[in-house]
Amino acid sequence: MRLKILKYILPLLCIIFMSFVTYEKLNSNSSFSNPKAPQEFLTDYYGDTISKDFKGRIVDTSEKPIYGVEVTIGDKTVTTDSSGFYEIEDAKVNQAFSSVTISREGYIDNSIDITSSEELEHENITIKKNHEVCLFWFCRYH
Repeated sequence: MRLKILKYILPLLCIIFMSFVTYEKLNSNSSFSNPKAPQEFLTDYYGDTISKDFKGRIVDTSEKPIYGVEVTIGDKTVTTDSSGFYEIEDAKVNQAFSSVTISREGYIDNSIDITSSEELEHENITIKKNHEVCLFWFCRYH
């Protein structure tokens, strides 16, 4: 009877002991348990966060200015005026890489990636109209 109890209890004790040892190793200060924080990862590839000013103009394919376009750069969003101009001051962006998102109802949303060497100042950004073709209940956008 004792042998049967030992036969089942001994492996169970070994499993518990191994689980405890493995748990301790995972929670130690090894490189496996200490991955880089997301912010450190972004800083390595995109640079530090800086404040930057941006100016520009949103036009359609025939170079006519578009009013009411939402322009988002970093943490700031503005709307274009009647001349299609926008100005964003002190946008928090990364040094080496940022993104400009442009949207307006009736137009195709656009996203532009810029690097630190590129300046968005007095450049025209062109967006296209969203043409809708419907056949009964099915609509397709060009």
